[in-house]
Amino acid sequence: MTDSAAMTRLYRDAVLAHSQAPHNFGAMASADCQASATNALCGDHFTVYLRLSRDPRRIVGTSFDGHGCAISMASASLLTDLVHGMSEGEALDTGRRFAAAMSGPGDSEVPEPLRPLTGVRDYPARIRCALLPWAALERALRPADESN
Repeated sequence: MTDSAAMTRLYRDAVLAHSQAPHNFGAMASADCQASATNALCGDHFTVYLRLSRDPRRIVGTSFDGHGCAISMASASLLTDLVHGMSEGEALDTGRRFAAAMSGPGDSEVPEPLRPLTGVRDYPARIRCALLPWAALERALRPADESN
């Protein structure tokens, strides 16, 4: 097996593992902020819940709830693992970098934990699935009155 084929299999296995047994799944009753996002084309729907520390403001609790395909479930699971402990700005920046990397060929800007999702770039219609939980995260961290 070539290195490329081995990495593809490893990434596919990681996506399947996160979709079948997602981390941090379930509504968070004590969330400081939450927001939802829906993909109207396929019906995937997720709500991201965040608990924030006061000073400095960091993400100290994460969870998600919802339903979707294996790609969006894996993305939500990976998101909750990755942003835990980040500042709001770091989490938003990570989401922006991930979205930019999903529309381009390079992996250098994709944080290591999200690399299993980069194979989705070969299926442009599925990129929206990978980005859906990140849209909910951005909405949670940027209330409607601040989204200019």
